[in-house]
Amino acid sequence: LPVEAPVAADAKLALRALLPLLDGTDGSFLAKYRAEMDSWRARMAALCDGSRDPIAPQYLMGCLDELAADDAILTCDSGTIATWAARHWTIRGDRRFYLSGNLATMAPGLPYAIAIQHALPGRQVIAFVGDGGFAMLMAEFLTAVRHELPIKVVVSNNNAYGQILWEQIVLGYPEYAVRHRRPEADFSSWARGCGAYGAKVTAPGEV
Repeated sequence: LPVEAPVAADAKLALRALLPLLDGTDGSFLAKYRAEMDSWRARMAALCDGSRDPIAPQYLMGCLDELAADDAILTCDSGTIATWAARHWTIRGDRRFYLSGNLATMAPGLPYAIAIQHALPGRQVIAFVGDGGFAMLMAEFLTAVRHELPIKVVVSNNNAYGQILWEQIVLGYPEYAVRHRRPEADFSSWARGCGAYGAKVTAPGEV
């Protein structure tokens, strides 16, 4: 991208030096974008619809956001799961949010949660993952059980590689190898088989 004014500096120091040069001290610029942010949040809240069936992923994430502790730590995979988490996980109190910065890193949510729970045993740690990512590293759930780590793992199971499915649709490509055969995997039975709590939720009212 073309650069009009390159600045190489510590961000805090640079912003402090630039602040006196800024116009708009009447607050109108900030007010404008606060209003736009409020409008965006209202649109996101409208998507958290508990009446949609099958369960809307936005609603699932919205419920997690509402019920999680103010110092909870959320981890997730890349893909559509990252979209729902980024839009509906509210950073308040001492909350944290971890996901991979690399493109299409499908399965870090579960191992991130395990590592963070080891490091911070007193914090609530939630892995919000997709069925594709969880299936790749689901054996690590047994690791969590054996180490008695109280992580919460929420699997949003659309029985597909959602992000790639969207890309194929948007780009007009023929759909290829993105949906799995039915019935979808029941990951709750794996959780119970490992000796943990597991529940398969299929109706919005059960969330």
